[in-house]
Amino acid sequence: MNQETLQNSVSPRRRKLGLWLIALFLLYTVVGFLILPPIVRLVAVKELSQQLNRQVAIRKIKFNPYALSVAVDGLMIREPDGTPFVSWEEVYVRFQLSSVFRHAWGSRKSAWTGPMSTCR
Repeated sequence: MNQETLQNSVSPRRRKLGLWLIALFLLYTVVGFLILPPIVRLVAVKELSQQLNRQVAIRKIKFNPYALSVAVDGLMIREPDGTPFVSWEEVYVRFQLSSVFRHAWGSRKSAWTGPMSTCR
């Protein structure tokens, strides 16, 4: 079976559906790995600082949309006078897929390493 025969055997509707699925997969990948982490980092620093009345710093956030996991590198929460309150080198959480459908956050695995010596 040559390439032309193979293309003719797939209906235009299925070909279009396949292209849409590939585009959605690529969009999910780009958003999850590249776009979401810096946005979440900025929002998390701002919101946590306001809610805790303490200065919060986060060096980096990494998402893995396929494993449904997040890693927060360099989390530092300071007292109002500037002294460190709590810090971790890395906080890692891997969520359960079922928690997405139940609207109740559950994690399959969580870990943290610390304390952090400096926050860059």
